[in-house]
Amino acid sequence: MIDIQQLTSLISAFRVETEKESISPETVGSILQAIADLLATAGSPATIAP
Repeated sequence: MIDIQQLTSLISAFRVETEKESISPETVGSILQAIADLLATAGSPATIAP
């Protein structure tokens, strides 16, 4: 199983920002880039050992 703890943390950070009603395009871009970077380093189902 893939560890999604980092991804969950990024999503939680995004939720906190939107709850504050203080989110900026830079913040959205930064969080989305961090998610994309994390996904880019994730293994594919073929490379993950059962």
